[in-house]
Amino acid sequence: MSSIPSKFENHAGYIPWENSWDRPFLEEYFQIGLKLYNKEKFEEAYWIFSHLLELSPQDNLGVRYYAINCCFEFGRHIAVVNICDRFPEYHDSYLFYAKALAMFSTHTQELYDKQIALSIKEFPKFAKLISQKNKKENYKLSKGGIIVGSKEEIHEYWNFQGKYWRQNPEAVERVRMIYKLKLKNSRKKKIKYKRYITYLSK
Repeated sequence: MSSIPSKFENHAGYIPWENSWDRPFLEEYFQIGLKLYNKEKFEEAYWIFSHLLELSPQDNLGVRYYAINCCFEFGRHIAVVNICDRFPEYHDSYLFYAKALAMFSTHTQELYDKQIALSIKEFPKFAKLISQKNKKENYKLSKGGIIVGSKEEIHEYWNFQGKYWRQNPEAVERVRMIYKLKLKNSRKKKIKYKRYITYLSK
């Protein structure tokens, strides 16, 4: 590749992101994978993405998201869970919900429900969108950066991974049910809290 620098360093199969002179190689390699991905050559794209995750496991480029989608394309749900579990330090809404969706096919309903409940606790707005009926196929996103937790981020997620939820209506129904239960319990707690405050103020 043209971006391989003269002092390229491959540390026994690991390329530290901290080495700024190695980054152009990682970025160009990623672009090759993206071109294959956009042409729906998911098998070839996944090979590059998985290789990149081995070379640069901290994944500063966000390769993991595309690798996960490739796995969904082939029904490799265990691989999705494994990728998500490689980034436990990331408080990442995409990983939370991707793992939950994959677990619907690979784990018991109880474990799936627990992962959904955890995802809803951390990122409730995503569950709200997934639960909605008659959602748009594609949301128009404004140009520029996307703020974490904003509607833009949630709509971007649906544009990126919504098709896999649409392919699993039973999984969506479980999200809808658990989300409603969470809302109901939350309202009950608020009512109890208000009554308690009223009692204390007497």
